[in-house]
Amino acid sequence: MKIIVAVIVYDRLTNLIEWIRCWKMCDRKEGTELVIVHNYKSHAEKDIFALYCQKEGIKCFSRHNTGMDIGAFQDVCYGRIEGFPEWEYLLWSTDDVFPMTKSFLSPYINKINNSPHSVVCLELSHEVKPHIRTTGFIIGRETARKLTFPADPISTREECFQFEHRSKNAFLEQIHSFGGQVIQVYSDVEHSYMWDTHNRARFNREKERLITFT
Repeated sequence: MKIIVAVIVYDRLTNLIEWIRCWKMCDRKEGTELVIVHNYKSHAEKDIFALYCQKEGIKCFSRHNTGMDIGAFQDVCYGRIEGFPEWEYLLWSTDDVFPMTKSFLSPYINKINNSPHSVVCLELSHEVKPHIRTTGFIIGRETARKLTFPADPISTREECFQFEHRSKNAFLEQIHSFGGQVIQVYSDVEHSYMWDTHNRARFNREKERLITFT
């Protein structure tokens, strides 16, 4: 089983450094690889991130920041990033969502193995309407190939929101239309295997995370 953990980074080099540091301490299944997708805003920044990943032995795929994280996800789903590794399952995360346990991958893998046409997500949110938070989720290759997006290429924040929850054919609805399920990886988001340090900063788990990854 080939599993790619793809972390999408914009301009936060400190988050990239911390993600790679934590990753090297995690329990990693055979066939699992971390890759970085860098949505760069300048060529100077692109070079800095690429050189750091090269030094750490991590593959970095640079793309202009078109469509933000969903634009990058669209490119990966449609096989448009040259050299991106082949994968059976993709765990997609933004750089401000960190693992909270060294074995954070195992619950995702166990659940997706039991329901391969589904999506296992960090959070099935009920804000606005039920929807898959588009970070910290795992999806199979065949399912990802079926996804459609509000535009091609995704280029605006509104189009990102349309994919996430603002349309009748958003991410959650598409998975259901394929006959799949949407499974939250841990029932209690506040104590889940990953932590969104941006949108769920109020959970204040930084001390817990640093204790785990020391």
